[in-house]
Amino acid sequence: MLERLNVAVLVITELVTFVYEAQVWQGNLLKSSVKAFDEWTGTVKADLLEGYLPEIRQANYDIVDALYGDIDPSPAPDAERDARLAEVRAAKMQLANLRERLNSTNEA
Repeated sequence: MLERLNVAVLVITELVTFVYEAQVWQGNLLKSSVKAFDEWTGTVKADLLEGYLPEIRQANYDIVDALYGDIDPSPAPDAERDARLAEVRAAKMQLANLRERLNSTNEA
């Protein structure tokens, strides 16, 4: 009987030790995983912000310059812009008059 009790105590002691070590091991694993992930995230952000994004930005500027480099970005002179604006306003008024005439024709 004493042998059986001794074996039972030994098994329970081993089980408690195993559970305790598993909890400690899991906690340490979780902490080290979070730390490693934070370090990796910092490294990736630094590489992305300092390395890749400036290269991509410059490549985009080069593409836009190759496609649209010959277009003059200066705005139209004031007289030309005013003439265009007057044409647009006249066309808008003409469309409004035509819409009113069309609506009055439909109502009659």
